[in-house]
Amino acid sequence: VHGRTTFSAAAGGTSYTRIGVRETIDDRVLRWLDQCGTPDALVIEGGINDLLNGVAVADLTAQVAALRDELAARGVATFWI
Repeated sequence: VHGRTTFSAAAGGTSYTRIGVRETIDDRVLRWLDQCGTPDALVIEGGINDLLNGVAVADLTAQVAALRDELAARGVATFWI
């Protein structure tokens, strides 16, 4: 996008939980925010990696809610897809 910086926290494949990954989407997003500051907007698109790896829906929901709450506390405008 012209005049905008883009960042993909999912590049290389990752998930919301630590099943099969060293680093979660949360880790990547929060590190990027710490380094770069608050963006104009953040778009988070969910997939099924966690579910395919046997993560319980309740655990996935809790992890997504924790990220949502952290982003809200930081004042990040977030669009969830």
